[in-house]
Amino acid sequence: MKVNKSGMCFLDVSRKACVAYRVHQIFTHKTSIMRILSIFLALAFIAGGASAQVVKIPDKAKNHFSGKYPHAKDVKWTNNITNYTAEFKEDMIPVKATYGLDGNWNYSEAFIPDSQVPKAVKESIAKSMYKDWNVKSIVVKESAKGEKSFRVEVVNGIKKKFIFYDKDGVTLKENIGI
Repeated sequence: MKVNKSGMCFLDVSRKACVAYRVHQIFTHKTSIMRILSIFLALAFIAGGASAQVVKIPDKAKNHFSGKYPHAKDVKWTNNITNYTAEFKEDMIPVKATYGLDGNWNYSEAFIPDSQVPKAVKESIAKSMYKDWNVKSIVVKESAKGEKSFRVEVVNGIKKKFIFYDKDGVTLKENIGI
């Protein structure tokens, strides 16, 4: 085999032979085996930690959540630097409830079917400049202040927009989607 001591292959050696020789070298050299094993274990630890994250949820958030969403199914809690989030299904509808670090409920968002969209919001969409665009999704957002708004995602080819309405169908704002 035409491979030098540093593991470099010469041009007249097939690529398969070169790779096979390098793999053989790696697995027969104790230091390399330890290195590979260490890397593998580190990656397994990182991947396992990411999927099985233990989240300590404030009691205030847990109590509010169980009172507000007694029929929640498949609840998954996550946290980041600024909040705790519970993702779950209620009556087969995906919902996300967000709580502050102090356990106070901030808002919830739920993807809703067309049948749950208020008539005023539907009429506003039908009269808007986006009436010929396809409605991809509608999310209702309920805040701790008691405000409800509807985020409507519309698409036209590769163009995407988010239009926000209040419960009376008044346009609150528009955002361009990416």
